[in-house]
Amino acid sequence: MRGSVDAEALNAVADPAERLFFRALRSDAAALRRADAEAWRSLCEVALRTFAAPLLHATLSRDGLLDLAPEEVGLRLSRVRAWNIERWAVATRQVERIADVLAAAGVRCLMLKGAHVGRLYPVSGARAMGDIDLLVPPTQVERARRALENVGYVATDPERYEREHPDSHQLPQLRIRGGLAVEVHRTLGEGAADVPWSPGVWDRARSLGAGPALCMEPLDALLYTCKHLAVHHRFETSNGFAGLADVGVLVQRYRFDPAALRERASEWSVGPAVATCLLLARDLLRADVPAELLEAVAVPGLTQAAPSAVWLLLHFSSLGITRHLQLVTRATLNPAPPYAGIRGARPVRAAWAYARAAGLPPVDDVRLEHPRLVDSRWPRAGYALLWSRLAWRHLGLVRLLSARTRLEVRARRDAHRRALDVVLGARDKG
Repeated sequence: MRGSVDAEALNAVADPAERLFFRALRSDAAALRRADAEAWRSLCEVALRTFAAPLLHATLSRDGLLDLAPEEVGLRLSRVRAWNIERWAVATRQVERIADVLAAAGVRCLMLKGAHVGRLYPVSGARAMGDIDLLVPPTQVERARRALENVGYVATDPERYEREHPDSHQLPQLRIRGGLAVEVHRTLGEGAADVPWSPGVWDRARSLGAGPALCMEPLDALLYTCKHLAVHHRFETSNGFAGLADVGVLVQRYRFDPAALRERASEWSVGPAVATCLLLARDLLRADVPAELLEAVAVPGLTQAAPSAVWLLLHFSSLGITRHLQLVTRATLNPAPPYAGIRGARPVRAAWAYARAAGLPPVDDVRLEHPRLVDSRWPRAGYALLWSRLAWRHLGLVRLLSARTRLEVRARRDAHRRALDVVLGARDKG
């Protein structure tokens, strides 16, 4: 793999806010100094929409660039980072408790993705985390489920999950009050069947800390991170930038041998996925990826397909794909609606949590952008101003009533998927 792919060339949408977002993640001080307040708000909105706000705040703080942002943008990013730090404190205690519970039940558990790699970040709260993923041996899955249910975890609509995902690699999400959702994986593949290289992962597993929890050996963690992001999700995941940041953190923390990387990536059949993730981590996040690692997993056509991976990262979900249909209005700091259902063991509580998550960020926007209006005797006027702005913006989605428009939106997404398939190959259950 020779040469570099500029982040702007990778941004197939060519949206100015998204280009500035990448420049901010790469700490491009010159570009950030040229940005006006509106550009900063748009940049912040992209970060919130892609769940990359904690990473952006950590990056700008580390490089002394946060002071360039308008006050409301700096406050919003700071609040998201502070909230994420609290979330990590909860997750850390939860992981230790889960490991103790499973160990008492005679179940081995190996922490995956954020529960492991998130601990390696040089600054706290930089990695967004949605849930806790762990792997247990296939023969111990039911024992693990019963052990967690005995301490208060409740499966989220298990009958429906099993009906809709009969060949799933994991159990239905387990939830507990005051904690993150837990996903118990029975395999490292996409389907229910275990993969042939899984025993090697268990043999190389290391202790996560002082307790009984295990984590992957660093090279295994790198390969699985790439596999999960590029093979399982094809970059269509709400927390994709966290996966790319994980790749950068692992590569910068450990000195991987190129020959070992190539050999194990071949064993796992993930060479193209690893090449894609290494390239994107280097060119989007300025991760220090050695050229010899890229050479070790070089794949033809990657630089041509990489823009499609970036587009899918940025436009995951219908909200991102249809953003170009929304009407032009002043940018707000309101993030996308949260990806949270209202079904489950406690539907009333879940519905209230969803309403709070969807409603509080816009209220915060009003407080940040119009402090005098909100603090006056007529605060409802500020709320009305914000909600009317949001309503006007989304009025453009009425165009989705047109069958032709819907076909065009799907065609754009499908074209990027096909371009990525040229490099990654057809999807399978491995």
